[in-house]
Amino acid sequence: MYNPPLGFLAFGLIKFAGYFIFACALERHVRLKRKIRPTLDAQGRIANDVHCANCHYNLRTLTPVGICPECSHSVAESLANPVSVQRHTFRHRALLFVLTRVCLGMAAGYLYWPVGFYFVPGRDPRLLIVIAGLVPLRVIEWGLVLWLFYRKEMGVGAICAAAAIGTIVSFLLDLPSMMGLYSIAGYSIC
Repeated sequence: MYNPPLGFLAFGLIKFAGYFIFACALERHVRLKRKIRPTLDAQGRIANDVHCANCHYNLRTLTPVGICPECSHSVAESLANPVSVQRHTFRHRALLFVLTRVCLGMAAGYLYWPVGFYFVPGRDPRLLIVIAGLVPLRVIEWGLVLWLFYRKEMGVGAICAAAAIGTIVSFLLDLPSMMGLYSIAGYSIC
């Protein structure tokens, strides 16, 4: 039975889940590289923003031998395993990243599909020509979203590498549709 809304829903859920897994892995990678190194001032107090490993209270100006005033957790233990205050919110940024990527992809796909469709003689969309146009488009999409979210934490080379990986992930997530496991408005690719 032909059911376009169900096809769009299945395709959207597969893409969203795959992009979310990619974004969480990227967030974890960025967070691990962003380890906070605590520094002490002349009086022996914590000089930078280091957060309690238990409750995320800012331990700045406390001594390393003290305890957290919020939860009585050892400051020394928090200094041994420093955490970023964003540690508990990384999934929120990953979710926002995915929503931005999906919206940008939908807009770009909406604009690209008629162009890719009209370039093919006889108005018969051939898969290879459509994909050949989608590769640079998806690299640009991924690069733009990665730059928007990670330009402060990743260099240009890392963003380009992540954009290439994201493009590969995008096409891998298209495989169930291309294999005909479900159909989207009569086409087997977005």
